[in-house]
Amino acid sequence: MKRVMNTKTAILLAATLLAGTAAFAQQPLVAYNGNIFTSPVIMTMEDAPTLEMNVMQATGANLTFHINVENPQLEKVKLYLLDKSGNILHEEVLPVKAHFETRYNLDQLEDGAYKIVLSTRSRDIEHAINIITSVSRTGKVN
Repeated sequence: MKRVMNTKTAILLAATLLAGTAAFAQQPLVAYNGNIFTSPVIMTMEDAPTLEMNVMQATGANLTFHINVENPQLEKVKLYLLDKSGNILHEEVLPVKAHFETRYNLDQLEDGAYKIVLSTRSRDIEHAINIITSVSRTGKVN
């Protein structure tokens, strides 16, 4: 006697069998090349590395500034040089790299307050630069 199963019964039987089985390729505690992990590390967006900028003046009395950009999320970044009124003096799209370095010579700018701004879709980072000309006077006895 041949027994024929209807479609509903076959689907119900398959779901029951699949729900009760599990397959593991490795033991969870000794996977990952011998390193033991007891729980997964979950990184939230607040914990993720973000865009950073470091501006340093070159040694000496010149107005050359080194700019280091850390971009671990590989975001599209624009760099702006602004005057104190917010006018854009220079605009540049930076290469999409995790680390980028450049330098700018600002000795042709007048005395005043300036900003270097990194801008992404989600945030801006600003660094202030003040250019001041100072004159020193000395005396000498002959």
